[in-house]
Amino acid sequence: MISHRQTQSHLGFHRFVFAIVLLLSACRDGEGPPVNFEKCGPLPSRPPSQLVIAGSGVNLPVFSRIVAMYKEQHDGRNISMPPSIGSSGAVKALADGAIHIGLASRPLRDFEKKFGIEQIEFARIPMVAAVHKDTKIGSLSVSELEAIYSGKRKTWDNGTNIVPIFREEGDSGLLLIEKALPSLHKVLQSQQRPPTGKFCYTEEAVIASLQRIPGAIGFTDMGTVNLLQVPVNTTLLYGGLSNGADMKRPIFRPLYIITRENSPKAVSEFIEFCFSQQVSRFMKNSGYALPQNGEN
Repeated sequence: MISHRQTQSHLGFHRFVFAIVLLLSACRDGEGPPVNFEKCGPLPSRPPSQLVIAGSGVNLPVFSRIVAMYKEQHDGRNISMPPSIGSSGAVKALADGAIHIGLASRPLRDFEKKFGIEQIEFARIPMVAAVHKDTKIGSLSVSELEAIYSGKRKTWDNGTNIVPIFREEGDSGLLLIEKALPSLHKVLQSQQRPPTGKFCYTEEAVIASLQRIPGAIGFTDMGTVNLLQVPVNTTLLYGGLSNGADMKRPIFRPLYIITRENSPKAVSEFIEFCFSQQVSRFMKNSGYALPQNGEN
């Protein structure tokens, strides 16, 4: 039987998590770019003896599985993962001590490192262009994607209108496309967008739109598709190597764990579990690539 004291503790914890989500959501300009630190103000203090993990929506599918595995082996450990607050939101919440572990899908920016925050590259996952399940496609070339996102191509072969999904400037996926496929990135950032285009500001919104809107196409990654069993058709994104060679390779999105310096023991124990053989096997089976020893 759960005691009144335990019940009050759980209620207080969930109110705290809800407060984080509301406050970090308020830091956005409407549905616009990620967290504006100046607008945020102080975050609520987290309850003691609770492990809170929050950050980029790209990381949530895999970390929700890891948290479930960890709980199975650590009875009584109370871990919570609120909805996506973005990589920037994770940095803010971590710097303010509102969460224990942050999740990011991009490297820390120089000014963020001044908050005494450390990052560990946890995994990499290939990026894909995903299309609504009723749209049968082969492998889409870069020129075809450019035609779709510029509005030059308006319908799929089955006659369905194409609904291209756009992300905001600064999105981690866009940053990768900018480096690997600059011509496509230029089209994605153009102000001349198709009238059928739709903006999404979270990974969850992209996935929901891909499933709900016939003809939709958007960028995500194979880990999200595999773990959430998203019913979409996918084509891998390939980009040029950084040395300018003609060879191509898949565009991998890195996933990071970010923590504060001198974090409590519970944090180091959870991170150690994240790099265990059990989790590594699960990651590889789910399509994730693990960084080589010594990589950050």
